[in-house]
Amino acid sequence: MCKIRMGLPLSCLFTAMLLVLPLLAGCSDAFDESTESQPMRIGSNVWPGYEPLYLARELGYYEGLPISMVEYPSASEVLRAYRNGAIQAAALTMDEVLILAESGLDPRVVLLLDVSQGGDVILGRDGVQRVADLKGRKVGVENTALGAYVLSRALAMHDMQVSDVTLVPLEVNEHEAAFKAGKIDAVVTFDPVRTRLLDVDAQLLFSSEDIPGEIFDVLVVDGEYLAQHREVVASLVQRWFQTLEYQRQNPQRAAEVIARRQQLKTEDYLASMDGLKMVSRAENIEALSGQSPPVRAVMERLKNSMLQNKLLQKNVDVERLVDAGLL
Repeated sequence: MCKIRMGLPLSCLFTAMLLVLPLLAGCSDAFDESTESQPMRIGSNVWPGYEPLYLARELGYYEGLPISMVEYPSASEVLRAYRNGAIQAAALTMDEVLILAESGLDPRVVLLLDVSQGGDVILGRDGVQRVADLKGRKVGVENTALGAYVLSRALAMHDMQVSDVTLVPLEVNEHEAAFKAGKIDAVVTFDPVRTRLLDVDAQLLFSSEDIPGEIFDVLVVDGEYLAQHREVVASLVQRWFQTLEYQRQNPQRAAEVIARRQQLKTEDYLASMDGLKMVSRAENIEALSGQSPPVRAVMERLKNSMLQNKLLQKNVDVERLVDAGLL
């Protein structure tokens, strides 16, 4: 029985093919003037799980649609852009969505993108062979909820606290250079930096595989924009699954395009995907739909962990965060 590692059984149903509705060639992409005057700008940072959004653009799937991709150097910049209204949608980790909701914004999860199964890591330099060796050491970490969450979970599982290490705030585009220059003893990072540092003998100390089901990526859309331009978001969701199907049928060709964008060798990009599980349409429907969607229980568990580790300062109502109607 197949499962997505989200801590919840998401079976690969016998009837999955009935759920995977074909993209209707006759589906109208006609948008009114108000939609055209406000295109949907989607923000993301560099991460293999977000690449189908860019591959769709390369394949021309957004042609005629008011959709624009905006890439930022780090997750911190994506969050800042969302808060400032510079983008209407974003590819984020679920913990980042909870942070936005806590601040009074109205992000709506419309799609599960991927589940991290080893793609998020803590890497150490020579002499740092295990998490316990981090005591008193300098650890580079992006100033986001995800970086703090991965580090706090790793330390807690080894009877340590964040106060046992020296935090060095670094944007993700600074991770590789700081590590190679010896400015830090360890770094909390992800691909493509993960692959590059492992190639220069970095030591793997901890990964999201050690906390299965706790880190997953989602597409969120601002609630007000979603209410006013639902057909645009629905078209994007269709194109996402169309692109996943293209990748399935043309894995080498798709990998070459994506690897070139990520400045990786094709084989390194394919290797990085070993740490990810892309979420299918059928699995999205099963996880997000119903009176009590299974993903809500995962979000509650994540929220409680973040509250306990003071990554959230107040409670967040996770029920209003999910909108599965576009599936």
